[in-house]
Amino acid sequence: MNLLTSPLRRLPDFLVIGGQKCGTTSLYNYLCRHPDVKRAVKKEPLYFDTMYSLGSLWYRAFFPLVYEKPRRLVGEASVHSMIHPHAPKRSFSLIPYAKILVVLRNPTDRAYSHYQMSVRNKKETLSFETAVAEEDERLKTQIKRIENSKNYFSHSFVYHSYLFRGIYVDHIKRWMAAYPREQFMILDSDALANETLATMNRVFEFLGLPPLQDLKTKKSNVRDYPDIDPLCRRKLVDYFKPHNRRLNDYLGTHFDWDH
Repeated sequence: MNLLTSPLRRLPDFLVIGGQKCGTTSLYNYLCRHPDVKRAVKKEPLYFDTMYSLGSLWYRAFFPLVYEKPRRLVGEASVHSMIHPHAPKRSFSLIPYAKILVVLRNPTDRAYSHYQMSVRNKKETLSFETAVAEEDERLKTQIKRIENSKNYFSHSFVYHSYLFRGIYVDHIKRWMAAYPREQFMILDSDALANETLATMNRVFEFLGLPPLQDLKTKKSNVRDYPDIDPLCRRKLVDYFKPHNRRLNDYLGTHFDWDH
């Protein structure tokens, strides 16, 4: 940590706010391969959600000195910020100029990947079907407590929010109520995975950076796990369908996730 020099340090130029298990680590790593982007000391400081009580000088410690030459863009990727009710206003109050990057994945696939990560990390003991069925009960009081408290941390909000995180439109609306729309770029995880260089050059253009002719790519956090039960998948596809429609209507996009 660079706490002694924090007053002399910059704040980030861009934030990758999510979604979790949508390719955010890959996106951040690709960003940091551009010669005009500098990696933060920590990719995911979690300041605007979990660590906000530590103050902005603590947050500044993760970024370069103001007078560092040559000046390069810097950013971070804290995926819990996307869903945290206080994060957008906290972020705007400190870095109103920041560009906001969001990468989205089929919410059914995202939910199942999130569940598998929670199981691997010993944060989940229920079956996927049971965990999804009990999510509302697990989260309903936790979300209220977070909304009513500046510093409350909820285990279930972080680790068991399989469906909640995939209702992208509600989280994006909250962020776009704080920041101007033109400061957002919404990415498709499939395009990031399958058309990486073209997608990243669009991101670089959005950030005001020159394009690259080549980009060494390697997906991050890729794990093998059993396929989701087909009946459970169908139920989740149907659950997310109206929320996906709202997202497409709100953003004017055409994410095709109803399968």
